[in-house]
Parts: sequence; structure tokens; C-alpha cells
Amino acid sequence: MVLLGLGCAPEVPAYDWSGEWKTRVDTIDLEMPHRQAIEIRNRGAIPIPLQFSWNRGFLYRMEDVLARIAALDSAQGPEAAARRAWQFVAGVSHHGATRHDSQRRHHPLIFLNSLGDGHCDDLASVLAEIWRAQGYRSRVWNLEGHVVPEVEIAGQWQVYDPDYNAFYRDRQGQPLGVAQLQSPQNPVPTAVNAPQKWQPSPGWIAPVRAFYHSRSDNALNPWYDSIPRVESEAFHLPPGAWIRFHSTGVAYHLEQFSFPPETRAALDLFLPDAFAGRQAVPLRVLNVSGVGELTWQERDFRVGEAAWEAALKDADIFLDELEIRPGKNGLRLTCALNPYLFPMRTAGNRLELRATHPSRLAVSVVQLAGEREKQAAEMHRIQEAVGRDMARYHRDRAAIDSLIRPIQHPTDLRANLFRLLGHLDLIPASGSSPKFERILAHFQSIVDQMPDADRPMIEAFLSQPEIVVYNLAIYRHARER
Repeated sequence: MVLLGLGCAPEVPAYDWSGEWKTRVDTIDLEMPHRQAIEIRNRGAIPIPLQFSWNRGFLYRMEDVLARIAALDSAQGPEAAARRAWQFVAGVSHHGATRHDSQRRHHPLIFLNSLGDGHCDDLASVLAEIWRAQGYRSRVWNLEGHVVPEVEIAGQWQVYDPDYNAFYRDRQGQPLGVAQLQSPQNPVPTAVNAPQKWQPSPGWIAPVRAFYHSRSDNALNPWYDSIPRVESEAFHLPPGAWIRFHSTGVAYHLEQFSFPPETRAALDLFLPDAFAGRQAVPLRVLNVSGVGELTWQERDFRVGEAAWEAALKDADIFLDELEIRPGKNGLRLTCALNPYLFPMRTAGNRLELRATHPSRLAVSVVQLAGEREKQAAEMHRIQEAVGRDMARYHRDRAAIDSLIRPIQHPTDLRANLFRLLGHLDLIPASGSSPKFERILAHFQSIVDQMPDADRPMIEAFLSQPEIVVYNLAIYRHARER
């Protein structure tokens, strides 16, 4: 899908889509994965359409998504395929900020390849759409303060919540649906967590129960039944163009700590002067640099002008929506990648190139530079430190869990943190300290920023030891860095 832009451009050879597509596989080792990037450059004299995958990451069609899910290990049974889909979505996503509610961003190819962070409705709609592609009936429920997907298996509706990383079983081990979970008279279910999700799950705590038990406003939402179709064909690399991508693989949302999204994972696409058209890849555009013009939603923009900068800031713009016109000095487009789908390992990374002329593609490992390199290194340090804190928690879980008690009074949060920080030797045993007061103020701000109606929910979350330790670790190593 190449739509030519307007304006004068040097004549270049057309893309050869008729040639035989060949696959080339490279195995790449990295000395410092968090500080290095992979570059794919067209060294030939003709444009090359390209599809690439990195450690099985980059999903061009729904068939690729289903194949990735089918390869997961899972228990046998009639729900096996649907449960694998839930495990996959939960494992490559994280509860984080989302700026827009467009239906398009809820499509699996966009969310999985380029976003990864979202609220409960983002994850629920992505999973429901994958279930439909697997051949199941699915639907999405609006609860009081939460959104969950349901899938019909053997005539029974079942909830698999990718945001809270759980599904719920009765005493016989049968997964339950909204109809059973919203009845307070039913026995307390058992919460089962997705095995590869590192983000702590709240389990069947009081606020989660309240989401379901508020039956008067539980309703199916048909808005999620009509997600626009998205297709991703290939990158179009004219001579001299290159792709460069990196991923820190950070397993939590750090943009709130002044890390721009391109620090975690990004793909840079450099298009030389001769290029005009569209890149049919649905990646979210974070920035465009260089000199040139482009069209988005039937509006013409010049790169660098205030109108374009405002559009980038205020809207979700995706690469396959842009019509790119010839640039005087070429254009560099920076797009978001989902860091959980593109892990960078020390050894044995698999880069698969599918193109009409893969031998004309030069692959190299390059060092990140400038501010991005510094931020990526700092993010890696934070990730390593948080990982050590969580490992210590799991080694000492019984003792730490006994220190965190249900928050029923405003002073309970202070008492929980005082006991926890004392146990971890982070404050003097004799009394408080400025460091303790800063940490307490941070946690209190989490509660205070919630509407009054939502305070019981956040207080219940902060009564969960693993969630408290997790947020304390992020604060210590990111906010106070």
C-alpha cells in the first residue's frame, strides 16, 4: 500500500512486489543490550519492501498473533487456546497511562507492537479481539470502575482479566464469568494469576469484589465490538534508508519519572530525499525530525512548525496514517515500540528478515548516543535495582507480609510503611527521618489524588504487601535517583 505524495521528487525505481520473498535469519549477540540498537540499512540501488522480527517480536497480521499464542505452553482443556491468549496479552502489557480513547488504538496489532501500556479497557478489548480471531465469541463488560473481557467456552462465559492478571475459579476449578462473580451469595472464588506477569496482581480483594457486586451498573459495551480493521504490510526502504530499533525491556511504566517513551523502546526510520508515500506499519509516531512535509487527516504540515508539534503532542498519530512528501534533507521518524515484545538479550538474539532482496540489507549493531543512551542506561539501572528488591521480598515474604496490615484508618498507611522501612533497614530504628517523611508523602499523594469514591480501592491495593514493596522500590530507585 504505497500512496504517492504530492510535490516534486527525484525519479526512483518502483517497489518490486512481484519478486520472490526470501527469509534471512541472523543470530546476534550484544555486549550491553540496554545501550545498543540494531540497524537495518538498504545498501542496494532499488527500493526494498521489508518485514522483520526480533526475538519473534513484530506482528504484521493477526495470523502472526495467533501463531505466537499457540506456541505458548499451557494446560490442556477446552479453554487452553483462550487461556494462552490471556497469558500472552497479560505478559506483554502493563497497566499504564493512555491518552486517547480512539477505537483504532485498541486493535491488537497497534497495541501489541507499539503501545504495551494501557488501562483496563485497552487490554480487555485487545484480548476480546484476539479471542474473536481464534474463533470464540467474546464480549467486553463495563463494571463499576473496571473493564473486563469475557469469552464463551463450551457454552459458558468466563472472565480472564489481563489488567489485573487473574481469572477466578469456583471450588470445582471451573473458571467463572461475570454472572457468577457479580453475585455476593456465591462462594468466594480463587484467583489464578498469569505465570509470566511480573506486575503484582491484587487478587480477589474488596475493591475487586465491589466492581462485580455493583450489579446495577454492570453492562456490556458494544463499542468494543467494532474495532476498525488494521493491516500491516511492510516497511518500504528506498536506497539509503535505514531502520534502527532498541528496547530496554523495562517491565513497568516510568514516563511519570521524566523518562520519555522513546527511552524504553523505539524504532527510528530514516527516509532519504527521494521517498514519498506511506509506510504501511501501524506504529505510534513520537517525533519527526528533518526537513519535509507530510499530510495527516487531510491536513498538510511542515515538519518543525508549531501546528505539527501541537498535533504530535495532542493526538495519537500512527505511521500508516501519514502521507510523507519528499524531504529536502530526509526525514527521521521515531516510533514507539512495545518494550515487552522486543526483548534485547546478551546472547542468541534472533533477527529474521523477510524481503525481496535480503542480501542487499546490511545489519549492524550500533551504540545508542547522547541523551537517549544516558536515559536508557539509567532506566536499566532502575530495573535491575527494582528486580533485586522484589527478589528480596519473595525470599522474605512471610516476614514482610506480616508487617502490612489492612488500611482502615488514615494512620494505618504510616504505620505500615514505618514497620516495612524499619524491617528493610531503610530508616533508623529509633524513630522517623526526612527520608521516611518523603516516602510517606509519596504514598499519601497516591491516595489523595484519587476521588473520594475511589479511595477505598486504592487503600485496599496499598494493603497488599507485594504492591507496597513494588511501588516502594520504583519510588526509591526512580524518583530519588
